Amino acid sequence: IFSRSGGYMGIGFAIPSNMAKTVTQSLIKYGKVVRGWLGVSIQEVTPELAKRFDAPDTKGALVSDVVKESPADHAGLKRGDIIRTYDGREVQNPTKLRSLVAETHPGTRVDITVFRDGQEKTLSVKIGELPKHLAARGSVETAGEEHALAGLTVAPVPPGRTPNDEGVLVQEVAPNSRAARAGIRSGDIILEINRKPIRNIDDFAKITEQLKPDDAVLVLLRRGNATIFLSISGR
Repeated sequence: IFSRSGGYMGIGFAIPSNMAKTVTQSLIKYGKVVRGWLGVSIQEVTPELAKRFDAPDTKGALVSDVVKESPADHAGLKRGDIIRTYDGREVQNPTKLRSLVAETHPGTRVDITVFRDGQEKTLSVKIGELPKHLAARGSVETAGEEHALAGLTVAPVPPGRTPNDEGVLVQEVAPNSRAARAGIRSGDIILEINRKPIRNIDDFAKITEQLKPDDAVLVLLRRGNATIFLSISGR
């Protein structure tokens, strides 16, 4: 699980600075970086979503999907839950939750407080180890208002969502970004960019790092059971 780094051709892959100590300890103890894994797709709680879910405010991370047989699934987390605290620490936003989970040692049991159906509920979760195919690139966050897809955070598609698990899952869409204005939403699965297939995170990174601010982009995405095209104009 990665967070903002602000570079590399508009794509961020760096480990957050507040995880440096955890990473160092992991390398010393295991000879590799071991990160915790919860198994959820999360998004920002906007004022509109807070109203929809009767939440008291916009703090927390809204669960948009739960990976089957993941730690979250076993603990009983559900789509629509708003994660408010993690191991006694307040979750202000999705980025905070990702950092907290990533720095938790696999096998650790933590209490997670969620807001569900108008009330808070505490769940006990045994954190797993981030799978190898996700550890290489857990998520990609496009940086800044640079090109038509800037402001998107994407991650690998959960197993079973698309044939051969192809595409990338949109986790977050920066408010007022061109992608947001064009109608891309959290939970969409991007299948093509400019008629080129997006099979995985690598494909997404390679194509988006070549985009220029003036480039118009045609995106094919899966939303629920529908497949739709969206056109995003150049700057």
